[in-house]
Amino acid sequence: MKFINLIIVFFVFTKITSAQINENKDRMHNNKRISPDNCLVEAKLVKIKKKDNLNCKNDPCFARIKIIRVKGYGSSFPVKLTKGQKIKVKFIPSLSATGKLPGIKRKDVFEASIKAMQVFNSDKPAYSISTYKKIE
Repeated sequence: MKFINLIIVFFVFTKITSAQINENKDRMHNNKRISPDNCLVEAKLVKIKKKDNLNCKNDPCFARIKIIRVKGYGSSFPVKLTKGQKIKVKFIPSLSATGKLPGIKRKDVFEASIKAMQVFNSDKPAYSISTYKKIE
């Protein structure tokens, strides 16, 4: 009877440990920690939101993107994103090329760190992207 109890304890411990390892993998990508309120994704720009760009200075900054793959989550990212999901994001400072960023246009595929911010009186967060890398 003690042997069976020992086996049960072993399997429970193994299951808990593997769950913790998988959770930690979600917070890391290529041995780099993902910021707590960020999610690392591979995505495709599907539509530039022209009417929402009145708040941007001279260049468009709002777009709809389609998630191709979620690579990891920060510890306090508020929602789970899924493959195929489309979300509206604000590109900071814009979709145009800047000193550090090459610019992005419709149908471009890229890797980005998405930041989620809670919106007052809304159950959906607002998303922004300030760093990305185009995937050729």
